[in-house]
Amino acid sequence: MPNTEKRAKHWEANHRSIRDAYIQLVTELKGMPMIQEVAKRAGLGYSTVQRHLDDLHFEPLKHPLRILTPDVILAIANSARKGSAMSQKLWMQLMEGWAEKHDITTMGNQITMPIDLSNLTKEELKQYVELTRKAERTNPELGGGEVSSG
Repeated sequence: MPNTEKRAKHWEANHRSIRDAYIQLVTELKGMPMIQEVAKRAGLGYSTVQRHLDDLHFEPLKHPLRILTPDVILAIANSARKGSAMSQKLWMQLMEGWAEKHDITTMGNQITMPIDLSNLTKEELKQYVELTRKAERTNPELGGGEVSSG
């Protein structure tokens, strides 16, 4: 077995140990474990656990269970392969950046949704806000509330 393949298998085994230790500790402590606790439970060194968390860009205070992401993605993939339309759609959204598009015609203007507002110029954003306001005034089912331009 080539050296790089051995390292990859070793990394995966360590990752599983870290993941399992992390989940056990979160359950037991009802909170965030320290890296030392995870390392001890996993039977690994502090620096090994730290490298794995760094590779994940792991921010435990923001996303305490992000370490499970690979397992969740795999479950979505398995479900999608078995024919689940919901899982297939979710896979395309997460992995391929796909988004459903809806064409809306209002006041003679066609708008394709979703719109990435971050790519609009100030003038385009102003036009979008004005179109939205007009549409809401003329179509109460759209919400009828005020739209804030920020």
